[in-house]
Amino acid sequence: MAEISQVSKSNAIKTALISILTPSFIIIAISTFFIWVFLYRIGRQDIFLQIISFKEILNFVAFYSIISILLFCSVFYIPSIIPPLIFHTELKNYSDYKKIERGYTLALALSSLIAAAIFWGGAYHLTKIEMAIGKQSVAPVFFIINIVVCVALTYLFNRKTVSLRSGLLSGYDKLSFITIINFFKPALLGLVSCLFIFPLGLIMKTLKFPDGTGNLKEAFWLFGLTSLIIMLTLIPLMVFSGVKTGLLKRLTAFLSSILITLALTSSLLPIIPVMIINMTMKLSGVMDLTIYRYAVPVEKYPTEMFSGKAWEFSESKDKKFHTFEGVNLFTLGDISLICPKNIPAILKESMNYQLGDKEFDDGLRKKLQSSTKKCIILNKDSLLKWQR
Repeated sequence: MAEISQVSKSNAIKTALISILTPSFIIIAISTFFIWVFLYRIGRQDIFLQIISFKEILNFVAFYSIISILLFCSVFYIPSIIPPLIFHTELKNYSDYKKIERGYTLALALSSLIAAAIFWGGAYHLTKIEMAIGKQSVAPVFFIINIVVCVALTYLFNRKTVSLRSGLLSGYDKLSFITIINFFKPALLGLVSCLFIFPLGLIMKTLKFPDGTGNLKEAFWLFGLTSLIIMLTLIPLMVFSGVKTGLLKRLTAFLSSILITLALTSSLLPIIPVMIINMTMKLSGVMDLTIYRYAVPVEKYPTEMFSGKAWEFSESKDKKFHTFEGVNLFTLGDISLICPKNIPAILKESMNYQLGDKEFDDGLRKKLQSSTKKCIILNKDSLLKWQR
C-alpha cells in the first residue's frame, strides 16, 4: 500500500508539473526573465511591475528571445555545426566509419588548440619585430599550416582503421577512399579549426586588460581563454560523434549539449547572457538607441523633469510642447523610458569586462545604473518623436 501511495504521489506531481509547464507559461517566463534582467542591469526595476501585464507583448519579446539565442548559438557554435556536414559519407555498411568520425573530432580539437597557439604566438611575435611580408601573406600561411597539422593528426588517429578498409578495395575505389578520408575531409577540418575566431570574436569585442598588462601576459591570457572557448564550443560535436545510432538521437543530443554548454559558458563569462538580452531588446524594438527629437504636452509634464544640458530642452513655438533630444532605452506597452543621448555610450562601456575582475564589472554597472536615474518614464500615447 505504501508503494502504491508513493507511485500515486509521483504521478500527481508529474501531472501538476505538466499542467503548469505549458508552452504559454514557458514563453511568458522567458520574456519576463529577459526583461527583468535587462531592467535590473540598467537599475530601473521600478517599471517592471508596470509592464508585466502586457501578455501579448511578452509573447512578442519571447519570440525575439528565442531568435537571439539561435543567432548567437549559430555563430558561437559554428566550430561544432559545420563538421557534421563534412563527416557525412556515402559509404554503406561501414561500421568503422564511426571510429573515423571520432578520430576526426579529436584531430579537430587538437588542431584548433595548435591553431590558437600559432595565432596568439604569431600575434605576440609580430608586435615585437617588423615583418618584411605583409598581413595578406600571413593569413594563407596560417591556413596552410592548420591544414597540414589536421591532415597529419587525422592520419595518425585513423591510419589503422583506414588501412583495414582500403585493404578490401582496389584501383580507383581505393584511391578515391584514401584521398577523401585521409586528405580531402581532413583538409576541410583544417580550415574549420580556424573557426574559433568567430566565437572568440564575440567574447573579445568588449574584453579589457588592466593598465600595465604586458603583451606576453596578454598573449597567455588570450590563449587560455581561446582554449576554453574551443573546448566548450566543440563539446556538442563530441556528443554528436559519441552517439552511435539514429540521426534524430544524435541531433537531439547535439542540441541539448549546446543549451547545456551555453548555460555553463554563461556562468563563466556573464557577458554572454548580457549580449543575448541586449540583442533581444534591439531586435524586438524594445530598445532603440537612435537619437530622436521628442515632444510631450506641457500640461502633463513639468519643465523640471528635463533639467540639465543633456536633454537640449526647448519649448515649441506655440508653447504647447516640451521638446528635447534623447534615446528610447526601453519601451513596452504604453510605457517608454527615454534617456539622455549620452546613455548609448555608457551602455556600450558597461559591456566591457576584465577576466576574473568582479569589481571592474560592478563599477561599470553602477555607473550605468547611476546614469539611468536621469531617464524619464513617459506615456507612449502622449509622446511625439522625429529624426533630428
